[in-house]
Amino acid sequence: MPRTLRFSPALPRALLGAMLLTAALPATAATVDFSGFATLTAGSILEGSHNAPVNDFNCPCFIANYEYGGLYEDNGWTAGVESTVGVQADIRIDDQLSATVQVDGHAINGYQAAMDWAYLSYRASNNWTFQAGHKRLPLYYYSDSNYIGYSYPWVRPPVDVYGWEIYSYDGVNAIYSATLGDWALRSNVWAGSQKDTDSAMMGQIYNGERTSVLWSDILGGAVDVGNDVVNLRLVYMQSGLKQTEHPEDGSPDFEDYPTGTKQQIYGAAFNVDYGNFIWRSEYNTFIRKAIYQTSPSFFASAGYRIGEVTVMGTYSQYREDSDANYTAPQRYNTRTGTVRWDFRRKMALKAQVDRFKDESTAVFVGDTTLATLSLTTVF
Repeated sequence: MPRTLRFSPALPRALLGAMLLTAALPATAATVDFSGFATLTAGSILEGSHNAPVNDFNCPCFIANYEYGGLYEDNGWTAGVESTVGVQADIRIDDQLSATVQVDGHAINGYQAAMDWAYLSYRASNNWTFQAGHKRLPLYYYSDSNYIGYSYPWVRPPVDVYGWEIYSYDGVNAIYSATLGDWALRSNVWAGSQKDTDSAMMGQIYNGERTSVLWSDILGGAVDVGNDVVNLRLVYMQSGLKQTEHPEDGSPDFEDYPTGTKQQIYGAAFNVDYGNFIWRSEYNTFIRKAIYQTSPSFFASAGYRIGEVTVMGTYSQYREDSDANYTAPQRYNTRTGTVRWDFRRKMALKAQVDRFKDESTAVFVGDTTLATLSLTTVF
């Protein structure tokens, strides 16, 4: 099922036009740097308890990616769920003005090109940078590098935490950065909106019908403080929420949430790199008062480096509480073991086993064990 992202009309069209113009400028007027990333991941369900279809999926299943509806089904080894390739162009117009465009493709969508980033940056001073365009929502520690597998120790960031309907926004943001001795501070404030007219997460995984999702009046902020050993990140965001199912049988559209639904999102991350010891942890909660829903999630991950090999153990959990009588709360957790081998420069091989425990009020995808192998690189 193809997925369509609708951009807010005025800002992205002007932005993309500006980018095309800057790319056509003579070399003396602008410089362009290209970079890229690629991940080849193959996985297979080892065992599972839910031997029944979930919409169009043949379960037992394991959800590896909510944004693109990436599920492993009980049909043997496949590289068609998580494999990804992407290219980024950084266009420097002068010392203050630049543009960034990132296009990626995912095996689950037949490597159909999708624009993940498209924004302009204006560096007003050594401390302040202003940006406008299409960006990923910085709700999570690894939001900016979610598909750059080389940037994190696992095959994928823990899905129990990294999984919501909207992942990007069209709008503006302001970044303030500073250093004080060995400590670095980075803060970011953003505003905008985003509409997905065919949400893979809601349409394919949950509803079985084409579903449009709108996050309006987005306003958020994040603060990162850290040094070479520890990093702390705090984030808050609020927005309006509208979600509508569009049945294929011609029956009337159905609104999943009451008109005017608001949501608040809180998050925190705490990471440590001390010698060969690694600690990664993150907490996130969504609050939707109109349907009395609170959805906290977290993961904690500890690891150790032995030469070029890193071994990680991770526990993640998602719990949903709701008083709405049409909602069956979902509650599950995952235990993960990962081995990463950096066998050559800018290239890593990972092996991972995930044991998913479904504790939902009504069975979601059931208990599932997934094995994955992943080869990832940046260039």
